[in-house]
Formats: sequence, C-alpha cells, structure tokens
Amino acid sequence: MVADEVRKLAERTAQSTMEIASIVQQIQGTARHAAGSMTAGMQTVQSGQQHASDAGSAIITIQQQVDQVLLVVADIQMALSEQSNTSQVLAKNVEQVAQMSEENSRAMKGTAETVGQLQSLSEQLSALAARFTV
Repeated sequence: MVADEVRKLAERTAQSTMEIASIVQQIQGTARHAAGSMTAGMQTVQSGQQHASDAGSAIITIQQQVDQVLLVVADIQMALSEQSNTSQVLAKNVEQVAQMSEENSRAMKGTAETVGQLQSLSEQLSALAARFTV
C-alpha cells in the first residue's frame, strides 16, 4: 500500500510538474507578448516624438516666413506712403504751374491792351505832330 501511495504521489507530482511547466510556458508567452507590445509602444512613442519635433520645426519655419512677410508689407506700406506724399507735392506743383499760367495769360492780355493803347497814343501823337510843320 505504501508503494501504491508513493506511485500515486509520483503521478500527482509528475502531473503537477507538467501543469507548472505549462503555466510557466504561458507566463513566458505572455511576457514575450508584453515585451513585444512594449517595444511597439516605444516605437509609437518615438514616432510621435519625431512628428512633434517635425511639427515644431515647421511652426518655427512658418513663423520666420510670416516675420519676413510682415517686413515686406511694412516696406510696401512705407513706399506707398512716400508715393502718396510725392503725389501730393506733384499735385501742388501742377496747381502752382496752372496758377502761374493763368497769371501769365492775364499779364499777356494786360500787355496786349497796353500795346494797343500805346499804338493808339502813337497814332494820335503822329497826327498831332503832322499838324505842326516847320
């Protein structure tokens, strides 16, 4: 009977050993799967970090280009302001030239009237001088 119990105990030990080996294999498989998932997770995190870094670089580049555009717009605004001032000065000069032309025209009319009057006086003077004969 002792031998029978030893045999049963040996069988249960063998069966328990096989169950433990199976459980150990399952744990090892789960551990390998977890390690693979962690590796994939790390790769995803690294990829995300690279994308974030790329996005940051792109934002910096965009900001620099916006700054350049703002400088160009400021230069254009300054040029337009100078052009506007120049146009105003030019308009004033044209107006002054027009006024001078009008003044010259009036002066020419006055001169023409004076010449006409002088011619009339000259004719009268000639007529008076012709009356006197020596």
